[in-house]
Amino acid sequence: MLRSRARIVKTNTGDVQAVSLKALNTTVYGFFGIPYARPPIGALRFSVTQRAAPWEGVHSETSGARCFQDAHQEYFGMTSSKSYEEDCLLMDVYVPASRISGRPKAIVVVLHGGSFQTGSNRDGLYDGRFLAAAGDVIVAVPNYRLNVFGFWRSYQADAPGNQGLWDQLFAIQWMNANAKAFGGRSGSLTILGIDSGAVSAGLHLLSPVSRQYFSRVIMQGGSPFRVGEFHPFAEAEERRSLVNSVCKKSFSNDSDELHEELINTLECLRNVSVTTLLDTLGDFNGVQGRMFGPSYSQNTTDDPFSIPEILDIRGERSENSGTLSNKDLLIGYSVNEGEYFLNRFFQGWSLTSASHFPRSFIQIFLDRLVLHYFSMPRLNEVRKFYFDRNSSNVDAYLQATAFLGDVNVLCPAKLMADHVSRMGGNVYMYELNYNMKALLTVSDAPPTSHSSDWLGATHYADAILSMGALFGGERQGKASDALDTSLRLMGKWAAFARSG
Repeated sequence: MLRSRARIVKTNTGDVQAVSLKALNTTVYGFFGIPYARPPIGALRFSVTQRAAPWEGVHSETSGARCFQDAHQEYFGMTSSKSYEEDCLLMDVYVPASRISGRPKAIVVVLHGGSFQTGSNRDGLYDGRFLAAAGDVIVAVPNYRLNVFGFWRSYQADAPGNQGLWDQLFAIQWMNANAKAFGGRSGSLTILGIDSGAVSAGLHLLSPVSRQYFSRVIMQGGSPFRVGEFHPFAEAEERRSLVNSVCKKSFSNDSDELHEELINTLECLRNVSVTTLLDTLGDFNGVQGRMFGPSYSQNTTDDPFSIPEILDIRGERSENSGTLSNKDLLIGYSVNEGEYFLNRFFQGWSLTSASHFPRSFIQIFLDRLVLHYFSMPRLNEVRKFYFDRNSSNVDAYLQATAFLGDVNVLCPAKLMADHVSRMGGNVYMYELNYNMKALLTVSDAPPTSHSSDWLGATHYADAILSMGALFGGERQGKASDALDTSLRLMGKWAAFARSG
């Protein structure tokens, strides 16, 4: 796919050189591995993002490293590269060649998904050349720190938490500052978030610090609102467990002493090997586990991502009604979001295999599923609403997909749409209903997932179409109807980025 080396662009941190790529019978310039921030290594591990130091000469790369993460196989082929580094705050920029010196183009900054644990601009799904070519827009895809590296919180000023969100903000700022250099329009960026990237995009839209750098947001399959009763990400208990394992230190049960002790362990965590930290992350996996992700602090003065009202699903607290009057939001989901999440909980269960399990076992599993999101006093209430204890295993499967779709994506998306609308923003919603089999390849999911049984478009299906993934890699040669649908969706997303 790589062609001859192309033009050089002068940014505010140094010169970058592109390679010429072919996409959809046209040429796109790809600028790879651009350092948009200082490497978060050594004493900067867990620190808030620092501005990139200017470089001499011309930065010319054809690839870049992924931020450290668990190397397990993600769904939909999203582990195309196995190169991991802490020095990973790099951005890829795709520019339609025919327009690089013409009229300023709309810019779309894509925030990748992966539940804040995995993902990278090296994943095939986030190859921005197809959206750039189909939509005649500039596409930028940054890496950002993940898991413990992106979301460790020490209660110290130089490691306050939410480093991954700070990384994203710096990438957005860098792209806004250098928009004209790439032939784009500054001050008119669109943030496109997928999965946890959509959660991030929502947080940036609600943050007064972030939202000054963009005009529009597209949120696909995610929202910062929560429906369940439990905080979904690691808190003090998990941080204590990590330090116990890594630094061989035990802690007091007193909360004030615990905070002080966590502060004192920061040096240990900064000096320990990456392998040790990653190996210990396995302690937080599982149905009842909580992994590292965004922390919603109440301190709105010091933390731009501290937005208390997003925690109130009833919307009783909100900012002034006109706060987002100049912002546009396009938000939506696939019709069968829940099946993806059900497969993550229980890979062996599908429509085909439903009758293979004892009914009593399935009922116990459904109780555990509900208790992952709601407390014991709410169990019967939620079970009665979503599940019929006398239903067959097949019906229970369908009920479980509806429940997981609602709590993970549909209800949070609708709450976000309502909240932004009440704040004066222009809100548009979509629902994707499409044949999932037309989008899948053999490597998209483990064999145990029974993905061929999936009922319809599930989580990430809209991303496969909106990013043009059907035109690259193993998906090439898919049915023409799927390709046409992808082209139409990319065109609509690009039109939204241009004018809302």
